[in-house]
This record gives sequence, C-alpha cells and structure tokens, in this order.
Amino acid sequence: MAFSGALWVAACSAPPAAGPPEIAYGEVECGHCRMIVSEEKYAAAVEAVGGERAVFDDLGCLLNWVRDRDLETSTVWVHDVGDSSWLEAKRAVFARDPSRITPMGSGWTAREVGGAQDGAGPSYSWSELVESWEARSGDS
Repeated sequence: MAFSGALWVAACSAPPAAGPPEIAYGEVECGHCRMIVSEEKYAAAVEAVGGERAVFDDLGCLLNWVRDRDLETSTVWVHDVGDSSWLEAKRAVFARDPSRITPMGSGWTAREVGGAQDGAGPSYSWSELVESWEARSGDS
C-alpha cells in the first residue's frame, strides 16, 4: 500500500521547467493582478515547488504572489530591463526607480549582476528583495 502511494506522488509531481516560459504578450493574464502581460522587459515568471506556474506583468505582482502563498519557489525568471533577456532571479540584482513607469507602478526592475542599475536607491539580491517585501504588509 505504501508503495502505491509513493507511485501516485511521483506520477503527480510535475517535472521542473527546462527554462523560462514563452509568454504570449498581449494575450496572457498576470498571475496576481489579472491584467494582460504586455511589456516583455517587466515580465516575470515562477515555477513553484510542486509545479505551480505563473507569469506576471510587473515585479511587484510577482513579489505579492510569492508573499501571498508563503511558499518556497523552485525557479523564478525575470527580464533584464536593459535588453529584455530572461535570467534567473538569483542571477539578477533588483532596484526601484519611482520615476520608471512599470505596468502596475512598482518601479522595480532587474538587471544581470554586474549590469548598470536603474534608480538612485539601493539594489537587492532576489533573496534580499523577497525578505524585504515579506516584511511589508498591505501592499498590493
């Protein structure tokens, strides 16, 4: 009996994604705010442990989604705001520029570690940004 349960768990586990998703810009909804994802340079995606996947129109939406679920994520992808290339969030540095108009107004952007940053304020690693965001309450 325990063996058949183990097979069921293995059969229902989604394999990890091989890379970031292909997003049908202008067609797919953000996993948090449900607005249409339309600007590649601000889009993000996540695959959570267990296989739940979502795409986002703004880094603020991604951060709210992660916080609202209080779950461990296996892989997070963001776009480098400079050239719109995908990179794993753990290879990015994040900065907020209140004057930058992002789809939901968060002002957060990502760049590959070592790239030029937006904003005059501090920059954060992915883990620092998530920790800081989770400490906030009432933001959406």
